[in-house]
Amino acid sequence: MSGSQRVGYSNGVNTAFELPGSAINGAFLDGGSNSLIANRLNSTVDGRYVFQARNGTVVNPDSIPTPALLPGLVGMGAMALRKRKAEAVEQESEA
Repeated sequence: MSGSQRVGYSNGVNTAFELPGSAINGAFLDGGSNSLIANRLNSTVDGRYVFQARNGTVVNPDSIPTPALLPGLVGMGAMALRKRKAEAVEQESEA
């Protein structure tokens, strides 16, 4: 991938979160200021970022979520990325 990347989640309405370094070129690469492999969130394992959702609300997990939740989180992130990409294309065409 080229350009800056964004990492996080959104419910598409009113809840969103992005990791520090989102939209900064190279920030998530190994050796970058916010290297994904050298950091973690809600986990004791470097490179692991854990979010738990219940009834459409992301909560601080007491334990690692079950694998059944992961496809939903990935899907939400993919939808948010598609939306941002479409907005960027629209802005470019208006300029």
